[in-house]
Amino acid sequence: MGTISVGVNLTAFISISNSGTTALNLGNIQINGSGAGAFTSSAVSTQNVAPNTSANLSLTFNTTTAGNYTAFVTIANNVLGKNPYTFTVFATASVIPDIAVKQTANILANGAGNYVFANQNVNSASADVTFVIF
Repeated sequence: MGTISVGVNLTAFISISNSGTTALNLGNIQINGSGAGAFTSSAVSTQNVAPNTSANLSLTFNTTTAGNYTAFVTIANNVLGKNPYTFTVFATASVIPDIAVKQTANILANGAGNYVFANQNVNSASADVTFVIF
């Protein structure tokens, strides 16, 4: 599914097509494997898929822990030799770095923040000003 920041949802929309000549009957959807807890699925939009039509399913990845995740999505169906239909999903959650700067309690917004130094006479001492990156 890709790489996302920890705690952010990433949803893939999946189309299940019936290219056969009879109805495709879809059953339960299961997600298994070591990374299964990071994935959830919606119910399919229809369980009885007529020939030359499709059903929709969404698969969402979300975790609060950085790492690589693998799971197996299994869809029960009535197709001889393809029941159940299983495919693998992969995703990576990363802690994406962020930066902010503040001077005392004033946060200096990216591209819009500013700090105005007080007027100072040439060749005279001034108080130190500290900026904090957090």
